[in-house]
Amino acid sequence: MKEDYNYNGEKILDRIYKDLYLSKEVSHTKKKSDTKYESIKKYLDRLEKIHKNAKTKNQQQILKNLYFNKYIIKNFPKNINEYKKELIIKNQKESLEKWIEYLEKTDCPIWIKYWIFQGMIKMGTYNYEKEVYFNRNDKTTSKFVDANEEILNKIVTLMKDNTIDKKMTQKEIKMIIENINFSKIYTNLEKKYKNNFKNNGIWIKYEEKNEQDLEKLVKSLEGKNTGWCTAQKEYAKNQIYGLNGYNSGDFYIYFTIDKENKYTNPRIVIKLNGKNKIEEIRGIEKNQNIEESLIEELEKKIKELENINKEDIQEALEKINDLKKLKEIYIKTKQNIQITEEELTNLYTKKYGFGFKNDPLIEKIIKNRNLKKDYDNINDEYKHIILNINKNILEQELKDKKFILETINQKDKDLVDAILKNMDDSLKEDEQFIKELVEINYKFFKYASSTLKKKIKFIEEMIEIDGRIIGNIDEKLKDDDKLITKALQNNGKALASLKLKYKDEEKYVLIAIKQNPIAFINASQRLQNDKRIVIEALNQSKKIIIFVNNSLKEDEEIKKILEKNKKTNI
Repeated sequence: MKEDYNYNGEKILDRIYKDLYLSKEVSHTKKKSDTKYESIKKYLDRLEKIHKNAKTKNQQQILKNLYFNKYIIKNFPKNINEYKKELIIKNQKESLEKWIEYLEKTDCPIWIKYWIFQGMIKMGTYNYEKEVYFNRNDKTTSKFVDANEEILNKIVTLMKDNTIDKKMTQKEIKMIIENINFSKIYTNLEKKYKNNFKNNGIWIKYEEKNEQDLEKLVKSLEGKNTGWCTAQKEYAKNQIYGLNGYNSGDFYIYFTIDKENKYTNPRIVIKLNGKNKIEEIRGIEKNQNIEESLIEELEKKIKELENINKEDIQEALEKINDLKKLKEIYIKTKQNIQITEEELTNLYTKKYGFGFKNDPLIEKIIKNRNLKKDYDNINDEYKHIILNINKNILEQELKDKKFILETINQKDKDLVDAILKNMDDSLKEDEQFIKELVEINYKFFKYASSTLKKKIKFIEEMIEIDGRIIGNIDEKLKDDDKLITKALQNNGKALASLKLKYKDEEKYVLIAIKQNPIAFINASQRLQNDKRIVIEALNQSKKIIIFVNNSLKEDEEIKKILEKNKKTNI
């Protein structure tokens, strides 16, 4: 080992990944006499050697499979079917492979590659609201973030320039550590990358059911951070060929020029259903909306499309027109000009744009508006929307018991929900006030504080008012036998609010039916088919027969009960 080797990289990794030198991977290569920096370096050298020695395709695939086994999802959410699982695995493998291949060909110290890779595998899906990536975990189903080489090359250069060939003090290393969160750096550079785009471009068409166009489509979106599912080959294949429940159709994508004056930056995609219906239009703005600077380009293209369903063309042009009107509202708001009643209503209730959520201009407008004034001026049926945006507009009213009690007597359920959800915390802790609310409607117990939802004595008092409040008590107390029994004895309908396993317990179902026979419909399917349970319910009310399994209706004993009930008019 060179005497002048500075261990800058190893020191940085040691500070970022606490106890890395004690990890199983590092311990495998170190000697007892090694310092922790020497231990880390030996591990990294071994890692680099393994990659360099994987020269044949078979060796490279074996190495990639090791990464796949370690980082590809294994714990799927319960509601995902087998096909979707296969698709998720395939997309994760393809996206992870891009990172492996990029890092293998990149000329930089192995410790930088290690830092990049460890940062990348912690990045999940993009949070459009906070403009950051969610943390990835072993149940994340999304693909790995795009390996955008332009962004990554900048990161590599940044790291090399600030750490290589210089002796760094502990203070300098500390400063580096505080500023090299990979996810933050990547996200910031990704924003700059998109903000630097020029708008002049061309539209490229990709034909449905065309293998060559499929390959070109996938290649054109590779590493471009669009967020479009079409950037993943399997999704693109499904959409081009109409497989696995997708509609086949042509694609039109608008590409703008890059630094080398080549049309490589995808900005808008128009996905057709077949040849003559527009299925969806997406951009690369927040929530896949269309960038404001490209609205006119999109409008021009929509008007040029031939043989497209007139209704689809009209719908797209109306959305574009709405965005133009939204821009007018933005200008009026900035200039403090009053907007019309229709504009006010649309601002808070209408869906604007082509993305899966509202156009980001909405957010900019609302930030500049007087929400209290808007709340007072908008129709009552929409007030809850503004209140949920900012509860401070009714700061004093939400502390006023009289105001709240008067409000909840209104018919508008959405406003009632918004008022109670946003009322002052002191009222959510007020036992007497919560009691008043429960006396009006048992469902209002859900607005009580978490402290009151854990207070057994108070819960017992509320159960005496209406047992159905048990569905909103603290999660751990929902298993309390005494509380469950009290709730069912008070109101058999409380069975509907219990956990599924308790709906399958005879003891609880019988208590519920005795209090209110209609509780029978909330019992588990097994118990609804249990003759003893059915008989108990019918003894309480013959009306339950309409919910009884047809095969049990033919049972002689049950027929006798019904006959007896007829004679006694029960």
